Amino acid sequence: MFLSFDNNLQILRKIYGNSFIKFENFWKSSDFHFLIKKFLFVSPNLFIANSSQNGLKIFDVKKKKCLNDINPLFGIVKDFCLGSGLEILVSLDKSIFFYWKNTKNGYKPYSEVLLKNPMDKIIFIPSSNLIVTISSKEKMLYIWSKNQKRIYFSGRMGLTRNVTAIARSINSNHFAFGSSSGVISIFSKYGMLVNNFQENFFSKRPNHFFFTCLSWLNDEILIAGGTYKEITAWDIRTKGKIQTYKGHSSKVLNMEILDKNASGLPLFLSSDQNGILKMWDLRKQQEICSLKIPFRKTHSLGKGFV
Repeated sequence: MFLSFDNNLQILRKIYGNSFIKFENFWKSSDFHFLIKKFLFVSPNLFIANSSQNGLKIFDVKKKKCLNDINPLFGIVKDFCLGSGLEILVSLDKSIFFYWKNTKNGYKPYSEVLLKNPMDKIIFIPSSNLIVTISSKEKMLYIWSKNQKRIYFSGRMGLTRNVTAIARSINSNHFAFGSSSGVISIFSKYGMLVNNFQENFFSKRPNHFFFTCLSWLNDEILIAGGTYKEITAWDIRTKGKIQTYKGHSSKVLNMEILDKNASGLPLFLSSDQNGILKMWDLRKQQEICSLKIPFRKTHSLGKGFV
């Protein structure tokens, strides 16, 4: 498990069972001078990160070094996601770039869609070959279709609230977004709205409580964290909240579903604004362990293969 915060990238390793974890420095501030905002693994030993230097970087886990940079010619990187095969989809302030891997560690831009307004978030739905982008400025959800190395506009939907988190399900049959008004919206893989869930106490203080991160356990169960210091589990089949996990003392920033333990029980990690990392057992509905993250709050969590 990797965590990024400020100018550090750390590895977490389980020492024994599920009881506790130790830290190892992967990179530290003396190795580079930029902030890693988000990273995604593209292979067991390679991951791509969005840095504060306004570009994507490809890192090698075993060699512990940056192999290549993907710097857009124009615009600021807002978000990125992995496409099918060897593709990377990048959302800039005024365009969407489509990159294709053309060498061992290099990526070449193949297609670009020019936009009037920035797209803050982007995800790819492999099961329907669709791209979903969110424009907070317009309060609009856009659907794009991808045909080989080209991107085409397919439709859009007006939003009544600002989107603060977005995630697709494990098998890509659904995607969801959380909003600034405490609403979780569930969509089919074709971009059709399926249902809305409302966290009741959000309505008491609108724009104060909002969702900050979403993660799917499977195609039916969605885990949500936010400024309300709790983590909630939602079942899209029963259309309601099924579990609440309490223990964080500040805003929940990140979550990551882990592999099942020896007993077959699903586990997940969460981190908050105070730098507390917690491991949870979903079926037992309880915290397994907790530790203080060195230095500062995490910006991203990701499963590694080290």
